[in-house]
Amino acid sequence: MLADPAGISESSITAVARKCQTSETTVLRFCRAIGLAGYPEMRIALARAAQFEEADHRDGAPVTGDIIATDTLADVVAKITHAAARAVTDTAAAVDLEVLQAAIDAITKAQRIDIYGVGAGALVGQHLHQKLHRIGLVSFVWSEGHLAIASAGVLGPGDVAIGISHTGTTLDTIEPPRYR
Repeated sequence: MLADPAGISESSITAVARKCQTSETTVLRFCRAIGLAGYPEMRIALARAAQFEEADHRDGAPVTGDIIATDTLADVVAKITHAAARAVTDTAAAVDLEVLQAAIDAITKAQRIDIYGVGAGALVGQHLHQKLHRIGLVSFVWSEGHLAIASAGVLGPGDVAIGISHTGTTLDTIEPPRYR
């Protein structure tokens, strides 16, 4: 990871596990052992490290890093724009097209789609629900663990459940309360 932070930041957890000849779980444990919430946070940290490394080798002020009180409005806009563009690029690089196609196929064929998320994940879930509804797909969004358990209990073959978590480690999304 230290030898190629930019490359790792653009890789999925599966790709990193394969490259390191280990499991995804071990990669996740490593992330937690160094104080990060999960692999997405690791990718962000590595991307930032790679960006700072790039900035150190360029002339002029870097457009990366935290927004600070002494930044001009132009600096703030440049930093936000750069971060947003990098996020889109990183996401595109990490997408496994076969997995994405399988997910699309499952969603478009589903009788029912249940979306699970808490906090900000619930807001993203509401947005997804609205988009699915607009294209005529039946979906429901659940933002509380016990309601999620109840809804999951009525899912049948061919139905789809989608969990939304920024870190990938939100317990109420990935491990409902009855399993803790």
